[in-house]
Amino acid sequence: MSTSGTKQELLEHLDRLTRAATPETVGSFTTMRVAADINVSRSLASQYLNELVRDGLIVKVNSRPVIYLHKAAFEHFLQHGLPASEYPSMTALLKSVGVGEAKDFQKAIGYDLSLAPCIDQLKAAMSYPPYGLPVLLCGERGCGKARLSRLAFEYCHNRGIVPPEASYARVDCAAYASDLAGLKACLFGDASALGVLKRVGGGCVFLDGIDSLGARQRDLVISLLGEYGRSVAGAQAGERARLILACSTSTSASKASPFGRVVPIVVSVPSLSERSVSERIDLAMHFLRAEGRRVSANVRISRGALRSLVEANFAENVDGLKSCVINCCSHAYVPGSKDELVVRTYDLPASVLGASAAQKNDDVLLSCEKGSSGQADSSHRASMIEGLLQAFDRLESSVTSFGEFTSEAVGHVREYQDHLNFGGAAANPRALSCERVLNPVLEEVSSAHDVELTRKSSRLLAQCLTVQLRGNGVEQLRPDQVEKLGRLHATLSCHLRATAAIVDQLSAETRTALGAEPDLLCRTVMMLDINSSVVAKRNREYMGIICCHGYSTATSIADAANRILHAHVFDAVNMTYDQQVTDVLLPLRRLLERYSYCKGAVLLVDMGSLTDIASAISQATDMELIVVSNVSTGLALEVGSALRANESPEARLAEMAQLCAPAFSVTHASNHVDTVVFCSESGIEAADKIRRLFSESLPTDTPVELVVADYRELVEHGLADPTFQRGSVRAIVGTMDPGVEGIPFLALEDILYEGPTRRLDKAFSRCMDAAALASFHASLLKHLTLQNVIESITILNPEKLYAEVSQAVSRLADLMGQPIAPAATIGLYVHLCCLVERLVTKTPIEAYANEQEFRTAHAAFIDAFRTSFSSITDHYRVEVPATEIAYVYDYISSKSATREHASGQVEGSSQQDE
Repeated sequence: MSTSGTKQELLEHLDRLTRAATPETVGSFTTMRVAADINVSRSLASQYLNELVRDGLIVKVNSRPVIYLHKAAFEHFLQHGLPASEYPSMTALLKSVGVGEAKDFQKAIGYDLSLAPCIDQLKAAMSYPPYGLPVLLCGERGCGKARLSRLAFEYCHNRGIVPPEASYARVDCAAYASDLAGLKACLFGDASALGVLKRVGGGCVFLDGIDSLGARQRDLVISLLGEYGRSVAGAQAGERARLILACSTSTSASKASPFGRVVPIVVSVPSLSERSVSERIDLAMHFLRAEGRRVSANVRISRGALRSLVEANFAENVDGLKSCVINCCSHAYVPGSKDELVVRTYDLPASVLGASAAQKNDDVLLSCEKGSSGQADSSHRASMIEGLLQAFDRLESSVTSFGEFTSEAVGHVREYQDHLNFGGAAANPRALSCERVLNPVLEEVSSAHDVELTRKSSRLLAQCLTVQLRGNGVEQLRPDQVEKLGRLHATLSCHLRATAAIVDQLSAETRTALGAEPDLLCRTVMMLDINSSVVAKRNREYMGIICCHGYSTATSIADAANRILHAHVFDAVNMTYDQQVTDVLLPLRRLLERYSYCKGAVLLVDMGSLTDIASAISQATDMELIVVSNVSTGLALEVGSALRANESPEARLAEMAQLCAPAFSVTHASNHVDTVVFCSESGIEAADKIRRLFSESLPTDTPVELVVADYRELVEHGLADPTFQRGSVRAIVGTMDPGVEGIPFLALEDILYEGPTRRLDKAFSRCMDAAALASFHASLLKHLTLQNVIESITILNPEKLYAEVSQAVSRLADLMGQPIAPAATIGLYVHLCCLVERLVTKTPIEAYANEQEFRTAHAAFIDAFRTSFSSITDHYRVEVPATEIAYVYDYISSKSATREHASGQVEGSSQQDE
């Protein structure tokens, strides 16, 4: 065989080896291996391999031993171009293409976006001592639950949470849907084999599809979860497997709800449609690259086909997208074409073709290689930077004036901006997300400096920041370019002081909003972009600052003045009462530095040491300072009007002081007495009996008027009812809240259950001292008993009615299968006695919002109520309408929830104290 033939055979053999490479086998592609495979000497193989490296056909990795890879085939494997033909190590090669850096959860596309909350929960559950907490992953089929469970195990392994020898196991619960014995053997083992819980050696067990289990199988898993919630004697942290469960329904579904109640951490995994556009693009590209590796070809896809894939809905979510990509690639694959695979719109399945409307340039082909999307941006960005620096060279050489330089520099920025807007970069999802966050930031800065910063500027800042965060910031420039760019920025800051101040504030606000600050290049571009907006506005001569004692006094006055003047004239500095003047000097200096381009500043202060603040701050600025004391909103408006008109306020200070001099008037107290209103849905007579119980309990000559009112009149008229014209109504006391806005309601049953409360004391505190209140408490407790109240509110036989209602309430609790809260029981006696009287007197409650919906949702409660109260309805020959039952249901639910909430607060506080 000729020399050239042997060399070609070696190249083709290395191509076949590389195409079949795996991460485990790639390290064996040595000179000795190649020489042995094609039956040539080691020295000849080494000579040919190095010649092929120089020809750019083979990649050489100088590890020990040296590794050779077919360059084109390995690029297909990585789905990324290799910029060089020789690398010091495999790690350096992979790092040059961004492979191998991601660990555990970082491998998941969207780990820092829509999956971030899920991953935070998984990390917390896996790390929780001593052996983690069980986790329930809820999400639609194919949304990536199994993938997350594997990454959770990798996370545990990488951080030493589980033993080094621990493993991961998946259990398909659908296979044991009706096989209890098989599930037991799988989990706990039998005489022939260990169960999966032991076999993983303290690793992770993934129970997939728990919603497919039968009732007995569900009970088995729930008992296992209950055991994991307790500390088991003799169980070591490394011996217990971490449990991850998954279901394809929500936790409210009947088959998943039992697990949702016992699993401490429930993670909702988003469906494909809930993932961001950028994530769906990355997922589609990821699957396309995987197919490229399978067929050893570079994959390209048309813009229209990619958009259709991204916008389509798949029943199987991420798995459905993956299947669709495989379908597309198989349709587009042409046998014999080993170097390229092109997917166009017509290769898509019919179900996906209609997912997106056709757009211009849909036939443009996009490379699926990693890192290819930023190449065009990089060239345009490099062109802009070169243009700016060349124009600055001419300025420094005095070839052009500063005005000519700024005109040329703005032209370069506009060209780059047009590329970003019309070259597809404007549709970058990350840039769009940044833009949405930055829009209110620019609005705030625009208002602060009274300039018009448009959405165009917001978009440019978002796009430049996205490019910077993608790794193409100033650090990628040559040192001489960075040094010259620094001089350019300093020159612009010196000549464009107002614009520089705006950009500095914009940078600070951007860091607060996004956690990233624009770099030197980004700030320079923004200065050139917004300078025209600043020049278009007449520069402010004076700035306004309001500084007052109080947590938000200055802010309130400044906000009111700015709103009324329709311009941002004043900034505010709040000074708490325990602060000294020196404590507010720093924020004042920052404001003066921000507006250093202004001629002067007007400080509106309130009193005390702030009136001498000019002497303390004058050394920090060369601006003219005017300090005006006794600030008010009216004074701020007068000063602000002058500032907005760019007038010096100094000439008008005397006139302003005259206009804002204080005025006063005196209004003597009225002779109205405090009033407490009593009402009952059972009528005026019942309300008057309740009033008498309170009247008999009050000390003699207490200056408070106790009046009765018709419950239905209060409901209908509210504050317009004549009752509220008699005096200052302190509270309404009764058996049912009439809902009068602004007037506190004291429920009679609450007073019965809890005794005199702080809210009751508040109603009488203005007319009684502490001793009188104590006497009132003691007397009220004596008069206000349940029996007295029931006798007061009903015309029926109270003893017999109370006994009948008590039996009915007990039976209702039994039929409900749960006890009624004590706070609700007493109120129920009062309410139901009123209810029976209303039914006997034929004045039931006839209106209830969403009555039909209540009938449908709570049919079981309606039946239970009517059954438990059947003896009462038979005895009095009445029928309880659904509207009345609905009010009883609402009452029990609200009282129980209130009681449970109060109990939870007490428990929570005690735990916190511990």
